[in-house]
Amino acid sequence: MELILKAIDVDGRHAWRWLLTDAAGNVLGDHTVRVDRSAWQAAGMDDLHRLVRHGSGGGSAVLDGFGEWLGREVLGEGIGRAIVAARPATVWVEAAPPVDPGPLELAHVAGVPLAARGDIALVFRAAGAGQDKRPVGARLRMLAVFGQPTATTALALRHERFALSRLVRRLAAHERKAIDLEVLQYGATRQELINKMWLRQGPDVLHISAHGTAGGLVLESETGGRDLVGTDDLVELLRPGKNQLKLVVLSACESGAGLAEAAAWAGLAGGPDDPDGGPSGRDLAGWGLPGPGPGGLERGPVRWAGSSLAHVIARELGAAVLAMRFPVSDEYAIALAREVYTGLFTFELPVAAAVARAVPAAGTTPTPDRPAISIAVPTLHGAATATLPLVPPAAGPVLDPAQAPMAGFPAEPESFVGRTAVLISAGRALSAGSGFTTVLLDGEAGVGKTACALELAYGRHDTFAASAYWAAPPPDGFAGALLGLARSLERQLQPYGFAMAEAVESVAGLHAFLPQLAKLLADRGLLIVLDGLESLLTPEGRWRDPRWADLIGALTGHRGESRAILTSRVAPVDLQRPDVCRHRLLGLDLIESLQLMRELPGLSGLLPARSGEHRSGQAGPGGDRARCRRILDTTRGIPQLIMQAEAKLAIGVPAGPWEPIAPPPDEPEPAPPWMPPVEPPPAQPRTYTPPPVDPPPTSDPPPHTNTPPYTSTPPQTSPPPYTSTPPYGYALPLPDEAPPMPAAPQSPAAPPAALIDAVVAARTGAIAGMQVAPAARSRLERTIRSTAGVADREQTLAVGRLPVGAGLLLTDAALYWLDKDRGSVVIAVPYRAFPGRTFRSVASIAGAPPTHVDLGDGIPRSAGGAAADLMDLLSAMQAELRATS
Repeated sequence: MELILKAIDVDGRHAWRWLLTDAAGNVLGDHTVRVDRSAWQAAGMDDLHRLVRHGSGGGSAVLDGFGEWLGREVLGEGIGRAIVAARPATVWVEAAPPVDPGPLELAHVAGVPLAARGDIALVFRAAGAGQDKRPVGARLRMLAVFGQPTATTALALRHERFALSRLVRRLAAHERKAIDLEVLQYGATRQELINKMWLRQGPDVLHISAHGTAGGLVLESETGGRDLVGTDDLVELLRPGKNQLKLVVLSACESGAGLAEAAAWAGLAGGPDDPDGGPSGRDLAGWGLPGPGPGGLERGPVRWAGSSLAHVIARELGAAVLAMRFPVSDEYAIALAREVYTGLFTFELPVAAAVARAVPAAGTTPTPDRPAISIAVPTLHGAATATLPLVPPAAGPVLDPAQAPMAGFPAEPESFVGRTAVLISAGRALSAGSGFTTVLLDGEAGVGKTACALELAYGRHDTFAASAYWAAPPPDGFAGALLGLARSLERQLQPYGFAMAEAVESVAGLHAFLPQLAKLLADRGLLIVLDGLESLLTPEGRWRDPRWADLIGALTGHRGESRAILTSRVAPVDLQRPDVCRHRLLGLDLIESLQLMRELPGLSGLLPARSGEHRSGQAGPGGDRARCRRILDTTRGIPQLIMQAEAKLAIGVPAGPWEPIAPPPDEPEPAPPWMPPVEPPPAQPRTYTPPPVDPPPTSDPPPHTNTPPYTSTPPQTSPPPYTSTPPYGYALPLPDEAPPMPAAPQSPAAPPAALIDAVVAARTGAIAGMQVAPAARSRLERTIRSTAGVADREQTLAVGRLPVGAGLLLTDAALYWLDKDRGSVVIAVPYRAFPGRTFRSVASIAGAPPTHVDLGDGIPRSAGGAAADLMDLLSAMQAELRATS
């Protein structure tokens, strides 16, 4: 039954009269509202989140008291009884500004919130939102957008995307529903979004999950940074799909909040246990890390444009909009989306009824993952589309093997966190017209190269004509690897007429075949993934079988439409070319490591429950601080080692000192969780250890000039060999009596500080915010030293915060860069590595002054107006160090 609840006789924001009628206009009741601003519950009308956060008992008692007051004073007992008597009911709420009725879904009727009943939907009507829509076509089209810029707190959006994709696959397989789900992630920019809205006149359902702020939603800029899209801009981006778009789901998540709290609890991000260390709990928000709050929600007033943004979209585009009043946990976002889409596509309910059913189905009993306030989070806005069903057409089974394009690939990893910057950059390299033919992912064993390659392949395969995967054999099988590759590609590409095995049986046949292969790759647009190539390479990066050099040359040198993704512990020297997008993977940073642990059932038990009842330095429910720190210290952010720790917990290894599982030597690298374990790295002292310099290439191959897909100044000529950055993204705080820093035997001795003292003193002063030779250590310096594990003996030459907020520390041994929005990430470049680095200043727009710097790892880091002066400093330091190396 449809009812209309209209605010009339309005006398300001807190005074009006409700009139309840049925669809025919028959009056069912009325209620005069006069909000008593002195009542404690009245604070919940303005900021319910704050009211619950300051209450006790996990917020349940506060919500019960607020809901009872809301039902009596704001909704009215008579109106509440009439609504309940008419259920199942859709209630159209017409309350134009300045009326603010608050979260009416929480109003109690006979002691039960309306939202908990499951058959009462409140829809806030958007004036002028009525519009005819085109019907669903042969297949219902969904577009899911997951926006996560590189400089934001951690979000488990990949986990949410994986769950949504699995749900759609299940519906297609078991319910025989014709649903096409397209995902936009790792490159969710304004341009990509509007392109998707133009495609076939837009989707039927749009699902957006991203950070929410008071100004709108945060998507990604063209360089992977934050792009705040305001209400008006978002409406214009979606307008091309107006005639087709029927439902928009806006989800604002905040998974980084509980992780920052866990970091502080473990003593790794400052707090009472680390008085000289990084930012304290109250300072976490200033570093982009949400501080402690109940249920893992952000501390401080949580303001974002969920309700107002939803209302404007519904009014302008005529679509039903399901939004979140507050940021929600990832677990609740996943559960709510599952229940909403199950109601729509399985039970074939109208949008309003599907939402009403989904709220209690997603969980009404408070838990750490779904705090009591969750029931008040969803809010539905719209017009006629809210009462129409969105039924996907029926579809018969598709049994053509050619329609399973990823059949030759390993299963998509269920747990995957981090790597946002790498995936955005590599994703652009895989795009048409990027100028790249190859993505090369190298790094130590277990760092996640295979998982990263699979994440790219599963996300991009539908932009290629066909895809194929091959994993290299162990080292003793290198002689037959070429034939094995040919047979594997034939099996996967045979439906398209591909043949290769016969051609590689002789060197002459291979040489005759390679030009044909290069032409095919240039014209047809294939995606080829070659995994674990280190077994085919010498330690110096040369191919053990010379035929591979020719094959890789054809595979990567065509400059056409196909793309290759290669993974190896050792970077091939012949791939150090401008058309190869190379990324050396490091360990996950602290927040990402905690996020991965949070997703694993065993390790999540070592972290404190996200109840908000504990504070930094105090053990939370279920937490095991000592073992958590031990695992973080031992695994160093290496995903495979974290997965091994999970495996040990699963088989009941008792608590105590934890050691990684050691496999036989030379075993090929696994990818979690479906391959054998890897050999752990040697134990490292709890201090930053400068990495060894990679073996230099000979004079034959061209120098490495990885040119990322952004505008940069010309690289320096003839750079020395590539030097890796630290092998992990975080370090535990150190006592002053830490063991001496071991020197890498391959590298020259570190130059004395006197060589660069004059350069630093002369040029650093020109950079705003920098202080030369400070007399005392500032909080920023203590933060960087604690986070990076800088030995106390390292003397400070200069320290400061750049105009954009990034922290910079120059000691007598290394440069340390603290990312602005993640206080746990420090990039360290020892001076011994300066001669081998290719520093660049980077411009966001071609021809404009530089705003970013590249420290030699291919990642642009924002430096604002200080970019040119900082580049001048780095170049001068590098010149001095090269002259004495």
